[in-house]
Amino acid sequence: MDTLPVTTENPEAEQWRLLSQFAYYPNIRRHLENSGFGTVEDETVQFVAGSIRQSQAFFQAAEDSPLDISPLLLYYGATNLLIGAYTLKTNDRPDIKHHGMIITDHVADRIADVRMLPRYREHGGLQQFANVFSNGCDLANGHAWTMGEILGAIPDLRRDFERHYQDLPYHAVPVEVIRTRQRCMERISNDDLTRYPGPEEALSQIPGLSQAYLVPQYKPDWVVLHPKLQGVEIGTYSSSNRKYLQIGHNKGGGMVVPNQLILLYMGLFVLGFLPRYLPALWNPFVQSDTTGEKLIVEKFLAICQRYMPNLVLNSIFGRRIQFLNETEGILDLTTRFTEDELKQIVKETVRELREQGEIASFTREGLKRLIVETIQQIQTQGEM
Repeated sequence: MDTLPVTTENPEAEQWRLLSQFAYYPNIRRHLENSGFGTVEDETVQFVAGSIRQSQAFFQAAEDSPLDISPLLLYYGATNLLIGAYTLKTNDRPDIKHHGMIITDHVADRIADVRMLPRYREHGGLQQFANVFSNGCDLANGHAWTMGEILGAIPDLRRDFERHYQDLPYHAVPVEVIRTRQRCMERISNDDLTRYPGPEEALSQIPGLSQAYLVPQYKPDWVVLHPKLQGVEIGTYSSSNRKYLQIGHNKGGGMVVPNQLILLYMGLFVLGFLPRYLPALWNPFVQSDTTGEKLIVEKFLAICQRYMPNLVLNSIFGRRIQFLNETEGILDLTTRFTEDELKQIVKETVRELREQGEIASFTREGLKRLIVETIQQIQTQGEM
């Protein structure tokens, strides 16, 4: 997914400015028509506008509310936001008759141990949203999730989670992206994989790894990953644009990896449920938590407040929108490629194809196109 930089001093306000365009009928109709939908009903347009307006109101109310009720307000806001975005992406209103989640009877001593069970595959909100926003990820499969699993999969929570929950595995692994004039590579610090038996075991639980990268190189301090030419793109990003790879969640023998937007939504359901139906757990937690878990929950809610609208925008426009506070109007030409460097890129591309055994599958014209696409990709990543 390409990155679209947006310069602003207030990302939260700017993201709602971008979303608020879909509170106006002409903009909604234009977006749907430009997306290839020939017939756009008036009811659909009104449905989207109402969903976006209500969502913004709930998010604003949550920002000014105490922890006693803010999770519930954010959950309602997120639900309206996803409903509106679902309709913008499909030109169809979701057939939702249930949240698609319940809290089980599990007795929890801490928030991380609360268990949530996705259900109602056909008419449950969670699965309907996962179908559109998370590539059809099968969540209503009869297997429960703990709040700890959800918290451990959020990139912006990684360090806080690791410090507080000494007994739980994390599911988001930070990646360092290294770009040179010739190539792009990635690496993972072995220190970030210590809660797994070994780096090989951790990476074996990352779905899609072999489709995205060549065979990992295991070094004393790092795991080095070389992206495949024409490989699939995997991973997620923090609000600061740091890349993370997602370790799967074992549900019934299969690895399930919801994207970050759906994970945040699942967590909001849990935290929105507790104040209403489990006040004996929630009220003492809010009033007198002595463990520090409250700080994790508060940060999770802050991430939802800031980043969920951003993730929805990404999905609507098919680009990763990155809000930046930097000077505009400066063109840096110091990193332009020389002719010799372009020749080196061509050589490196051909060499990698030979190593992968794919060179014979290309015609001369096909190889030319691949090289041009490779250079263009580097350009979009800021290498030119």
